[in-house]
Amino acid sequence: MRGMHWEQVNLGYAYDCHRDGSYRDGSLRLFNTAPLSILRLSNILPIEFDMYSFPALFLHGVIIGAAATVILDIWALVAKRAYDAAPANWALAGRWFAHMRRGQYRHESIADAMKVRGELAIGWIAHYVVGIVYGLLVVAIWTLQGVAYPTLAAPFLVGLVLATCAAWFVMQPGMGLGIAASRTPDPLRMRLRTVVNHIVFSFALYVSALALYGYLA
Repeated sequence: MRGMHWEQVNLGYAYDCHRDGSYRDGSLRLFNTAPLSILRLSNILPIEFDMYSFPALFLHGVIIGAAATVILDIWALVAKRAYDAAPANWALAGRWFAHMRRGQYRHESIADAMKVRGELAIGWIAHYVVGIVYGLLVVAIWTLQGVAYPTLAAPFLVGLVLATCAAWFVMQPGMGLGIAASRTPDPLRMRLRTVVNHIVFSFALYVSALALYGYLA
């Protein structure tokens, strides 16, 4: 342990705290939130920890997106119990994603398409990958804006506007449901359900970010 020193890293500032009590100012930033203190042995992890680095921001996006997707799935369970809303069929979604490997992106009816081994698992994995991508986009927007704290604008831009457009104009037509579910028995109900789910997802992105940075603080 002789000659070893600890480094304390804050969201706003970083200091090297040596055994003799002296400190060296650093220059680390993330979002100007409350300080995050992380203790580590500098000789074990010699690379300087930067909370504003790409790996750190990438990890934040992954956590926020995954957590928001979990909240959305919990909302789906609540909605099913509250007013018998049919849950998403992730096996069919997985089938749609799996057929992309063969260059087929549009189907007359995804339910009539050839089944794919492991399609349910593929659907669930794709569901969370897409959620994580949205989380990364939100963090990227906040970073480019240089915001002082998570704001609602970016989650709603990504979680409501972008995600709803992707569902209406990419996924639903690709699965044979028509643009904005126009080929379904009750298009208005499907559209409303899509919007409500993505409003929930937008709030989930925001709440997940608040929880993450609150925990880091």
